[in-house]
Amino acid sequence: MTIGNKGKGILSTGGDVTLTSNSVITLGENEAIGVYTKGTGNTITADAGSKLSIGNSSYGFINEGSGNKIISNMTSQSVGDNTVFVFSRDTSGTVINNTPLTSTGSLNYGLYSSGTVTNNANINYGSGIGNVGIYSTNGGTAVNSTGVTITVGESSVGNADPKENKYAIGMAAGYFGDATTPAYTGNIVNNGIINVGTGTKVTETRSDGTPFERYIGENSIGMYGTESGTKVTNNGTINLNASNTTGMYLDNGAYGINNGIIKSNRTGLKKVVGVVVKNGSTIENNGTIEINASEAVGLLAKGNAAGKNIGKIKNYGTLKITGSGAQDSQVPQEGQEIAKDMAGIKIHAPAGSSTATITVNGVPVVPELATTTGEEYKPMEVSTIGMYIDTSNKRFTTPVERLEKSI
Repeated sequence: MTIGNKGKGILSTGGDVTLTSNSVITLGENEAIGVYTKGTGNTITADAGSKLSIGNSSYGFINEGSGNKIISNMTSQSVGDNTVFVFSRDTSGTVINNTPLTSTGSLNYGLYSSGTVTNNANINYGSGIGNVGIYSTNGGTAVNSTGVTITVGESSVGNADPKENKYAIGMAAGYFGDATTPAYTGNIVNNGIINVGTGTKVTETRSDGTPFERYIGENSIGMYGTESGTKVTNNGTINLNASNTTGMYLDNGAYGINNGIIKSNRTGLKKVVGVVVKNGSTIENNGTIEINASEAVGLLAKGNAAGKNIGKIKNYGTLKITGSGAQDSQVPQEGQEIAKDMAGIKIHAPAGSSTATITVNGVPVVPELATTTGEEYKPMEVSTIGMYIDTSNKRFTTPVERLEKSI
């Protein structure tokens, strides 16, 4: 079956759809759709051996019904630019992806869905710029399964118009809202591996003609969540493979939990951050954050545009932050750091307390006053960020915007 630009391959308003092992659908560009379901309680299945060729700016599967299930068992799927493999507005729907996804271009989404999402296959979106592996919307929950890897590559930042900035993100949840679309939540859980950057080293040339080396993936993010009610949980591993990358980014009241490992994974990196917690958001770290980079920060709290409503840090885990100018955590005065643990030294300060209990290997100690003439660490620039969604059915795939400066 060959579908032209803007065409629909299979439209179902009721009843199940199965792409059998010998099915082949070739899609054109500009919002062509492979399978489009608007029914209730239906199951859309792509069997192993079925093939779907998705043109640029087009969609593999769209679910705008209720209580529908999409199951993809295709052997593999490659996409180019500005595509969505699965898009679902169905808040009571289910997406189960068993198909490895690979991109060759930019601005792609793998699984973009409300409802329940389970990803059981690797997503390698390390090409191009601004690719997003999984995006949870409208209060849904998306899970990246144990042993499964999501890889994202470059971001494009520093554009004159911040809306032109494109951020690559492994998993994202929620939307900050705008004049036409209300804010909403999402929930994401990583039980597998997220690679922020491909780990590939490239040589480029500065404006003065001198060469320099860097790793692919700068300014990209492992897990992102925005809005109160959004929950971001890492039970697996987030590898930070380039400078200026961030493991978890929490904004506008989102709640993050790290039970796993967030770590830098290359040498010679700079300005790598484990977790950014911003504008009333909270991070609960029960795991390990291990970063070796100049000017690195393990846990970075920031406020809103006015510097108020500082994010909250609850650190019950382990921070191993090394490198020139590195800090375990950075919390502005209005912030609240509930616990801090460094090499057997634990500092616990209850909410609202002006004093803290300090223990070294479990033994309470009395701190001594020390002074320094060294210059304090300069705050990193962190501004607003948000996932953009156009509900007109015309532009589903604009990646993250409104992060004016990278970390």
